[in-house]
Amino acid sequence: MAERILVLAVDIDNDLYRKTKISGPVLGRADNLRAAAKLVLADPQDTDGNTMFEAVRKFDELRKEGYSVNIATVTGAEKEGFAADRELARQIEKVIDMFKSDSCVLVTDGRSDMRVLPIL
Repeated sequence: MAERILVLAVDIDNDLYRKTKISGPVLGRADNLRAAAKLVLADPQDTDGNTMFEAVRKFDELRKEGYSVNIATVTGAEKEGFAADRELARQIEKVIDMFKSDSCVLVTDGRSDMRVLPIL
C-alpha cells in the first residue's frame, strides 16, 4: 500500500474567513484552489493565499511521484493564542479522521504558523 500523505496549509490568524467568509478546514485540491484565488483577489498582499497555492503545487508534485495524497487548509482565529490553537486542533482532528494519513507535509507562510507543530 502506498504511503498516504497529507499536505497541510495553515492560516493561523484566519485571514481566509475574515476576507472571504470561507471557513476551515478547506478540503481537496479544487476547493483549495478556489479558496486561494478568492483570498488573493480579496487581498493580493495576503501571504496565506500563496501558502495555499504552494500547498496545491506540492500536492500535484507528490501525486505525480505516485503518492496517495490529500490536501487541506486549516484556520485558527483572528486573535492568535489559545483560541487559534484550539480551533486549529479541532480542524486538524477532523482532517486526520477523514484522511487517515501516514505523514504530513506542512506548508506555512511564516514563524507564527509553526505554532501548529505541537498540535500535530
